[in-house]
Amino acid sequence: MSEQTDDLIDAAKTAVEGDDIREQIKQITLAALTQRKFDKENIKQVVNSVVQGVSEGVGDSAERMKPQISEAMSGIDDALGKTAMATKLAAEEAAATIETFTKQDLKKMAEQLDSLEDLFIDSISSVATQSSELTSKVLSELAGHLKDSGTQVGKEALAAVKSLKDVVFDTGKESVDEIATATQTAGKQVREVVSGVLSGVAEAIQPKKKD
Repeated sequence: MSEQTDDLIDAAKTAVEGDDIREQIKQITLAALTQRKFDKENIKQVVNSVVQGVSEGVGDSAERMKPQISEAMSGIDDALGKTAMATKLAAEEAAATIETFTKQDLKKMAEQLDSLEDLFIDSISSVATQSSELTSKVLSELAGHLKDSGTQVGKEALAAVKSLKDVVFDTGKESVDEIATATQTAGKQVREVVSGVLSGVAEAIQPKKKD
């Protein structure tokens, strides 16, 4: 486990012990996403670490634990919803401005967006198997509820995927040669655009300092 991961777990653990849990967890998650290479594996690592920190930070009281975990998971959900939005905006910008961007790149990003909700719920379920009996029960019940009722990131991702499909039909860059030579370069550029958009989102939601 890296120092960066340990710090993220500790930050989530501290946040869930304090006030305004949802907002604090949202900010922690967004900040972590902006500090890493933007891809599915890193998103998964961030979500797993935050959920783990939350599971370690909640108390032993079932009455208090349920709202703590619910608020924290809503914060992660909010952050992933912002991530879906940022990915959509970045892909649209890239398709319009990056010469080497292809339909294949758009399709890959759509697939990544489509997997965000499952990634979120799977992380909750995974951490539940490693938690204390009471925490495990609360996390498992929440994962089941989210699977049945849906999540904010699921809604945002669905809208983003629909938008990307429209962009796919609009762009004409689809030849095999173009895809073979362009995907690596475009992928790096798009990750940079996504990170930039996310950084802007993270900065925008920071509490305003009082004079």
